[in-house]
Amino acid sequence: MDSYDTLVRTYEAASGTEVDRAALLWWETMGTLTWGILCGVQAARHTSGAVRSVELAAIGRRVCENEWDVLDCLERAGWPG
Repeated sequence: MDSYDTLVRTYEAASGTEVDRAALLWWETMGTLTWGILCGVQAARHTSGAVRSVELAAIGRRVCENEWDVLDCLERAGWPG
């Protein structure tokens, strides 16, 4: 987690703007969730036979990584509870 905090602190120092950590986490969660959904859509294009593509199949494999990342974001946000 140190490199994440270092990134945010470095951005704050360079921009002169304080980062709202709660808002950053919200956007990170939504972006990760969106990317996960898009990976699933790409996989569905391949598995349905609409577009046969090893690339789409490989992108679809990444859905599970996004699931873990979203769960990590939710845990950092204190959810549930």
